[in-house]
Amino acid sequence: MNVETPITQIGLTSAEAAARLQSDGPNQLPEPKLPGAPEVFLRQFLSPFIYILLIAAILSWYVGQTPSAVFIIVVLLLNAAIGAVQELSAQKSAAALRNMVKGSAQVIRDGAARTIPVEDVVVGDLVLLRSGDKIPADVRLAGSDNLYVDESMLTG
Repeated sequence: MNVETPITQIGLTSAEAAARLQSDGPNQLPEPKLPGAPEVFLRQFLSPFIYILLIAAILSWYVGQTPSAVFIIVVLLLNAAIGAVQELSAQKSAAALRNMVKGSAQVIRDGAARTIPVEDVVVGDLVLLRSGDKIPADVRLAGSDNLYVDESMLTG
């Protein structure tokens, strides 16, 4: 960045940012397609313990212990229903948390610092970062002073 560049020429204009947001889309990852209720219910049966109980129910029925077989099947269905309800509830809660925790970023627009939603950051935005900020998008670092990055969220 040239020292003689006027502050009004730094960053994008609101019109440029709006055009880039329109052409490139919002700065967010695509939402994963969540499984529906039938799929969640059927996934409850994917367990070795469930397989053993199903074999026990079949063997019970085969040897004439129909009440025992019916009881095992009813318990398995009840277990699957409870598990599916809990998993669907957890999906709803996770979606609500994602919507509740919206990030913001400070960018230079029209020559002035503005705080905008992270989804509105576009290619070419000059993002201002302070200590403790989360980087809101893929950025190119223009300058830093004693920069330290905690990558533990990415590398474990």
